[in-house]
Amino acid sequence: MPAFDVEEAHTVLIQAPRERTYEAFKTVTPPEVRVMIALMALRAVPRRLIGRPGFQFAPEVPLLDQLLAREFTLLEERPGRWLMFGLIDQPWTATGGIAQPFRDAAGFTSFATPGYAKVMVSFQFADDAGGTRLDTGTRIQCTDPESRKRFARYWRFFAPGSGLTRRVLLKAIKRRAERGAVAWR
Repeated sequence: MPAFDVEEAHTVLIQAPRERTYEAFKTVTPPEVRVMIALMALRAVPRRLIGRPGFQFAPEVPLLDQLLAREFTLLEERPGRWLMFGLIDQPWTATGGIAQPFRDAAGFTSFATPGYAKVMVSFQFADDAGGTRLDTGTRIQCTDPESRKRFARYWRFFAPGSGLTRRVLLKAIKRRAERGAVAWR
């Protein structure tokens, strides 16, 4: 996503091989990121108040699998190197918006219907000083000026939680990868 309205980036250095770190990323479960799950549940309160079910996480199923099965679409993956997924939504609405379906990166890229935000999340894994550098980035591109204004109001309130969820997830990946790396040696 070369053009975007908002960008957020976080990095962590992990003392484990890249492949082990990638495996840790793919297998982190909701109990390992409780703060992230709590913030997502808080965001879903308005939806539950009007009788629509919120997102329920299965504790034993990897978080990534659940997100890809329900909300996000895999855009591109190079195992052990990077993974990108996306969502098209109206997050500023009280009920979480109407996610627009698309099947692949081409559908995500070409989507231009006014009134939406396109969210792309990436994770990149690189060898670094005997371990792994894990970078995560989120880019949001709104499809028209009105959605850009609505998203800006929404983002003022939710940006701190978004950053916190990324940092919590990175710490969980680091713990899982380094714990596995010790047993692996």
